[in-house]
Amino acid sequence: MGMFASADSAATRFAQVTIEAPSGGRYPISRLTQEQNTLSRAALWYPRRENFVPLANSIRATQWATQGTTEPVRHYNSNGKLLRTGPESKELLSHFGIRPADEPTDFVVIIDFYSMSYEVGARKLQANLIDSFRFEQAE
Repeated sequence: MGMFASADSAATRFAQVTIEAPSGGRYPISRLTQEQNTLSRAALWYPRRENFVPLANSIRATQWATQGTTEPVRHYNSNGKLLRTGPESKELLSHFGIRPADEPTDFVVIIDFYSMSYEVGARKLQANLIDSFRFEQAE
């Protein structure tokens, strides 16, 4: 055990990717492509803005579509049991192909980086927002 011993590692980190439309609407991406999952995992090893650039550029190069329905926000306990379904819902996006290179993008890619922590006394797992990166255009 060293001075910097911690449970924080790439295994306790995750990123939520959201597309912000010109209208201001926000659409969480429900599933990344396999390549994008690899880029996300690589960036989470050393989660700095510049390490998320390849992921943001890949998101921009992908065509996205809404699934046509909204999904309610669900809350789970530490055992993974559903506690309740919240009153709010989100419209999710799924990928459906590669965007033509000459097709402009007018959306913002937002990547929120979280770290999970476990409160032993409360027996509660929680996600803590560490940083949020906005990519207005390809970098």
